[in-house]
Amino acid sequence: MTIEDSFISNTGNIGIAVGPSFVGAEMVAPVENITITRNVLNKIGRIANQSAIDLMSGIRVAAYFRASITDNTISNTAYTGISAGEPFKSDTSSLNISRNIISFFLGLLNDGGGIYVN
Repeated sequence: MTIEDSFISNTGNIGIAVGPSFVGAEMVAPVENITITRNVLNKIGRIANQSAIDLMSGIRVAAYFRASITDNTISNTAYTGISAGEPFKSDTSSLNISRNIISFFLGLLNDGGGIYVN
């Protein structure tokens, strides 16, 4: 899966979200070979009191194997610029986050960072 060269602005919640497939409540397939590159995200997650704080991140990937998040410009997010990992099992050893410009994050919350991996 590749998401590239997009402009996303003024969202109520998350800018780019990539996650697993489900059957009912059971995860059946993680996402493999994710590339998120050369995107511009601005003013993301502008609705306060969301039920899940990760809905206020610029980019969020969960339950992945082989993910690359590079050369993105992310600004003015309510939570993190980039979040990766839980709540689902992910292979953080195959995660590449590099050459991103992240500014003005944690606009509504204060318990994260520009890049948050768990």
